[in-house]
Amino acid sequence: MSILNEESKKHVDHQDSFGNTALMIAANQGDFLKVKSLLEQKADVNKQDKYGQTALVFAAFSGYQDIVDILLRYKAQPDIQTKFGQTALMKAAFSNSHHIMSLLVQAGANVDLQCADGRTALMIAGQCNNLKIVQYLAEQGKANLNIQNQDGRTAMHLAAEKGCLMVVEYLTKVGADYNIKDKEGKVVYDIADRTSGASAEKMRELVEAAVKRGLDAAAALKAEKEAQEQQEKEKAEAAEEGEEGTKDEELRGTDSAATDSSSAAVTEGVA
Repeated sequence: MSILNEESKKHVDHQDSFGNTALMIAANQGDFLKVKSLLEQKADVNKQDKYGQTALVFAAFSGYQDIVDILLRYKAQPDIQTKFGQTALMKAAFSNSHHIMSLLVQAGANVDLQCADGRTALMIAGQCNNLKIVQYLAEQGKANLNIQNQDGRTAMHLAAEKGCLMVVEYLTKVGADYNIKDKEGKVVYDIADRTSGASAEKMRELVEAAVKRGLDAAAALKAEKEAQEQQEKEKAEAAEEGEEGTKDEELRGTDSAATDSSSAAVTEGVA
């Protein structure tokens, strides 16, 4: 690299007193053309500010899908963590950005990374009641449903604490363990939503009902899957029996033709 190029690179990656570069600022403001221009000028796509944030973190938090996409194409690393351990994926989980979440997972983001307090993207999405993000992380991202944070709480604990009962129901449905105890010995039923104004007894009833709905849904899905598998098995067996029947008919037809041919030959000999 020439001296001129080195000076140009230093300029494009210049950081202000907070560690922000032009690329970070453009990403945070949603200025796609500026981001594209800076990347073409070889701006450091993974540069971090004084808090450890990257251009990708800013774009993911602000919901700029096009900018997240181009940053990833220029080799932005999705698993870089801030000083608080947060990643672009966690920011997308918080801001309910489904398409950005998909881009990050497809780029190889680790869905089970934990931030400083032990939360994962799944936990953050769950306590924010972002059900579609929870579903995506569980189904496409294959997130660990039972990871515990520093307090020993799972995504289900945190969802229950915020009164996100649809999340509790869904997590139960897909196999999360509702019997895990936190460091205080509390299971999900013991976690009260402090913002609802409902009594602890009422909240317990609501959480128990959500878990029951999830278990019922899981049982129904299992029964449906087993019935479908049985139908496919019966169809396969019927098709196999049909093929064997056809082969038997063909064999009988061949034997009959051979007998007729022999009879004709005997008749000709007598004549």
